[in-house]
Amino acid sequence: MTEPTTVTGFLETSQGEIWVGSINKGLQVYDAQFQLQKSYDQVNQKAKLQIWCLVEDQFRRVWAGTNKGTLVLMQPEKNLINYLKPPGLSGPILSIATRDATGTIW
Repeated sequence: MTEPTTVTGFLETSQGEIWVGSINKGLQVYDAQFQLQKSYDQVNQKAKLQIWCLVEDQFRRVWAGTNKGTLVLMQPEKNLINYLKPPGLSGPILSIATRDATGTIW
C-alpha cells in the first residue's frame, strides 16, 4: 500500500499551471485539465523538505516555503531548482508566503 499524499500548498500560476506541494511527495505541476505535467519529487527525497506554501513572482518563478527554513526557487523554463536559506527567519517553518502589489514576496 502506498502512503497517501498530504497536500499543504496549492498555487495556480499566471500561465494556468496548478502547482501542488506536499509533506511527503515534493511538488507536482498539473495543466488546466489537471493532467500531471511534471513532478519535482526530488525536493522531498533529496533534501527531505516538506513543502508548506507556494507563491509565484513577477518573473514566473515559483517559490516554495519548507519545514526547514529553506526556500526552494523553481525556474521551470530553465529546469532549475535552487535551495536558499534566507537569514533572519524567526522559525524553521515557512508556512505562508504572498506577493504584494509591488512584487515583493513576504
